[in-house]
Amino acid sequence: KAGETDGSGGGWHRDCFARELKVIVYLTDVGHENGPFNIVRGSHDTKAIYADMRAAGLSAVQNRLTSEQVERLVSAAPSRLQTITGAAGTVIVFDTSAIHAGAPIQRGQRLALTLYMVDKRSFSEQVLAHYEPLLTASAQ
Repeated sequence: KAGETDGSGGGWHRDCFARELKVIVYLTDVGHENGPFNIVRGSHDTKAIYADMRAAGLSAVQNRLTSEQVERLVSAAPSRLQTITGAAGTVIVFDTSAIHAGAPIQRGQRLALTLYMVDKRSFSEQVLAHYEPLLTASAQ
């Protein structure tokens, strides 16, 4: 919705540190003003995780980041910050351990379909509990 302050996902974050893929399909055209997806390229890589901790002063398993921390990460290498706009039907696939955020919507709306894919070896009761409301929902 227009007027969001943190964007989708509540601002800059990693969903987890385990390997998990997320697929986002834009259902509406997404430009710079209606909340495009942003990602810090390479931030899912184990070596980058440790380097980024030092560069931005992150704690060991910090999932939420401030805009200032992300700015410190990309200031030395601006090409790490990627904004993905696209027409309805655009598909984005990424590792959720990468630092990412949906930009705040300045105008209009963004509709998207999201799918999570978790490696069977990473699936646990905690993961199940996280998604349970979606898994038990029924159509009426």
